[in-house]
Amino acid sequence: MFWRFWNVKKYDHVISLGYNCEVSFQFFLKHKFVESSLFAWVNTETCQNLINALKHPDLVLSKGLREVEPMWLDIATGISFHGKTKRDGLETTEEIEKELYSRISYLRDKFAQTARDGKKNLYIF
Repeated sequence: MFWRFWNVKKYDHVISLGYNCEVSFQFFLKHKFVESSLFAWVNTETCQNLINALKHPDLVLSKGLREVEPMWLDIATGISFHGKTKRDGLETTEEIEKELYSRISYLRDKFAQTARDGKKNLYIF
């Protein structure tokens, strides 16, 4: 892979803009970490969905989520997010959805803050 030649330690943040979650998984295998970010563990049908969400992160969660096993589809953006499952100790679909809303909201705010913090960021697609 091309990133084996990069010294990722020279960046303050390494942020995956995952077209699918394989990017984050491979990065984790090589570097033993993946920064928690909004788009690290997602799947999207088209690049345009991702581009629209990057331009307008406030759209994320604006129209709700729909369970599309094994992920949750954000209706407004067309991006699917990994969510916890009943195997993770959550009892109901409502609890799973509540946890997912909380996590995505937090990561959406963190993503925007990281982009503005003035540090050296590496965005990988």
